[in-house]
Amino acid sequence: MLLLRLCAGYLHYLQSLVLSHNEFTGTIPTEIGRLTYLHTLNLMRQKRKLSGSIPSELGSLTRLKYLDLSYNALTMPIPESIGSLEDLQILELSNNFINGTFPSSLENLDQLQVFNLKHNELTSDVAHLFELLPQFESDTETTKFWMSNIFNAGGEQSKIFQENDI
Repeated sequence: MLLLRLCAGYLHYLQSLVLSHNEFTGTIPTEIGRLTYLHTLNLMRQKRKLSGSIPSELGSLTRLKYLDLSYNALTMPIPESIGSLEDLQILELSNNFINGTFPSSLENLDQLQVFNLKHNELTSDVAHLFELLPQFESDTETTKFWMSNIFNAGGEQSKIFQENDI
């Protein structure tokens, strides 16, 4: 992740960082939070997989509109700081090992149009997620919501969501 550390140290005004389909390993460096002009961050599908937690420093990227960390080996709950990304429109976190519950700060993401958490190990109540993100309750033409593998998400409701692979 030396490349990311270098970007964070020398490319302060960088607006788009797309490093998908590479062979990065290790954790996402906390220095990524210094790239405060980023509107796009794409670290999906690292062949050797990024691991560890999503750094809370991502909350400093308040101009971010697109965040894709899918198809890695990220664990831990989604950090509360993700709610600081009030301009975020696309959040792709699918195919990781993210666990825990949904942070209440998700309610700040009222610009969110795409939310993909498929194939993780979350334990939240799906109804609570719709309270935080009411724009997804009806899943209109302008919003896309995907989630499956929700454990302990409220009995029958969980079964319905898993069968429909929402």
